[in-house]
Amino acid sequence: IRPDHFKLGLSGKESFKGNILVSEMMGTEYHLHLNIEDSKLAIKVPLIGMDGEMLHQIASGGEISFSFENDCIYIFDKESTLNLGE
Repeated sequence: IRPDHFKLGLSGKESFKGNILVSEMMGTEYHLHLNIEDSKLAIKVPLIGMDGEMLHQIASGGEISFSFENDCIYIFDKESTLNLGE
């Protein structure tokens, strides 16, 4: 999954929660570094269409919900490095 394939603010069965460790405004998008249980994750989210509540949530560094589409997952064979989804 690439960092720009994540969507914020979605909750439910298909979503995840993470705590914002670092948020970096990078022009038209935020780069967010998240802590999810014992793992770290970096995601990129566009500012376009983001409401004031979500901007405040990011700036305050709290917990956020996020998700991604299943067709954005790429799984590779460790030995051959081939994409197993093709």
